[in-house]
Amino acid sequence: MTKQERIALSLSVLTILLGLWMAHAHHDGSYFARSGTILCIIAVIFAYLELRARLARVPAFIDEHLPKYLATVIEAGLARGADRATAEDAARKLESVVRSEVSAEAEKARKRLLRFEAILLVVGTFIWGFGDLLVDSLLRHCTH
Repeated sequence: MTKQERIALSLSVLTILLGLWMAHAHHDGSYFARSGTILCIIAVIFAYLELRARLARVPAFIDEHLPKYLATVIEAGLARGADRATAEDAARKLESVVRSEVSAEAEKARKRLLRFEAILLVVGTFIWGFGDLLVDSLLRHCTH
């Protein structure tokens, strides 16, 4: 879990707990419903941070920086006595592995972020719309 995800999750849990505590303290479920509004705002801010867009820039970053490292790999191969074709072949294989592994990890992170945003929005919207009814029902049940 990334630092941004931990922050968003911590703020979300804190918001929900605070909403539940306020609803209990005031015997009014609308306090909990308001926490759903804040949860939606957290999700929107999280999406606004453009974390998915940053992940989309990974291939361009690789295109910019990988060639100088591949040149170093070729030079190291030549320095160890490999012929140029062998050193260049090793560099191509390394490039292929790096591109595929980094792309796969970036895609997994992008999907995880999208799922995280969607969960926050769904839970927040549910609490916003129905949280007061749920908490009021629980409060009535617990006080009788």
